[in-house]
Amino acid sequence: MSLRDLVSREVVELPEGVEKVLVFSGVQIRELATGREVTLREEVNLDLYGPVTMRFTSPATGLETSRPGIRFLVVEEDGEEVPEKPLNVISVRLLERLKPDLESGAYLRYRYRITAVGAAPKTQYQVVRE
Repeated sequence: MSLRDLVSREVVELPEGVEKVLVFSGVQIRELATGREVTLREEVNLDLYGPVTMRFTSPATGLETSRPGIRFLVVEEDGEEVPEKPLNVISVRLLERLKPDLESGAYLRYRYRITAVGAAPKTQYQVVRE
């Protein structure tokens, strides 16, 4: 499955109703031709790369589960530089907002203000680019 075809209804690791200001240095995704997980710090061809598998404990069931997603590498959070850390995104609603920036490489140039609005599985995301 390519990133263009990624479909999921799960939430991202963002607290509901709290604006997070994030700067990204790259993404970790899967190269479709080889199946290898790679880190990109450039524009992303959505047809050549696919999601990585995210494993997590479901808040609804308490059981371990997995979903496809993209791991964004965060280097600034709420105005503070941080050691590079992952933001695991499995929400198609949020990914749809970020796909054009991934494809153009603009995700490396913007500061994002992201707010999760509403409870899962119907969470919407407000995204403001600075």
